[in-house]
Amino acid sequence: MTALQAAFVPTVVRFEVEGVPEPQGSARGFVVNGRAVITTDNPNLKAWRKTVALAYQPHIAGPISSPVVVRAAFRFPRPPSAPKSRLYPATIPDLDKLLRGLLDSLSQPAKLLKREGGWCRWRAIRGRRGASRHD
Repeated sequence: MTALQAAFVPTVVRFEVEGVPEPQGSARGFVVNGRAVITTDNPNLKAWRKTVALAYQPHIAGPISSPVVVRAAFRFPRPPSAPKSRLYPATIPDLDKLLRGLLDSLSQPAKLLKREGGWCRWRAIRGRRGASRHD
């Protein structure tokens, strides 16, 4: 394999994060003492990012410089009122906000990627806990 080919081989890191996934939410900006501050409207996001970082850190030696492919399955508990046949919830949070929350968690707290823009492909699904894992 040439160096050019090796640069385009995606890195595979498999891990599972226990807990309820948190969406990215909407950003809010304001000025404090003349400095711009940007925060999110989801108060649980910071704890989720730390949980994600703790889950993947044992599986990597350092920041990844090759392209990264992400396959994510966000599993939520089924509310008692939901029919057992409904495997895929059609409720909030949106799948795109869940994925943004995950990708930002992978790149910001512990710097999984050496550079921004390292995500080359992703596939995500939102379902119920206990549903088939062969999505």
